[in-house]
Amino acid sequence: MKILTWLILVELGIIPHSGFIIYDPPERVFKETSFYIDMDAELGIGPFFVGGGLKTYFWKVKDGIRFSPHLAEYRCRAGIKIEIIKELELTAGGRTACFHPVIPYLYQENIKPKWEGAYSELFVRFKAELK
Repeated sequence: MKILTWLILVELGIIPHSGFIIYDPPERVFKETSFYIDMDAELGIGPFFVGGGLKTYFWKVKDGIRFSPHLAEYRCRAGIKIEIIKELELTAGGRTACFHPVIPYLYQENIKPKWEGAYSELFVRFKAELK
């Protein structure tokens, strides 16, 4: 049995063609190819774990690729992992995510995109390994 586990993950990705729509004022974002970086970490002590991550986007512009921290996605999670039998693991926990501009509206009025939000989830996951 593992007593302490520390995971650090970094993911780079491309969004070939997608679109988000802002309704006030109407505007489409991700007009062309864009990119993202997703960083995540998790600490496990015995069967318990806690973790979190941050995803930030890069926009394709005329003169290259520009980092735009106006939108960030923050995530955190916690739970427990139980090995039911050798090939079957049960994970139960909760996670929450929020999306909002990095620069507060108090300091800059023309932030685009102007979306914010959050959600929470409770989950149960079964993981089976077939060898």
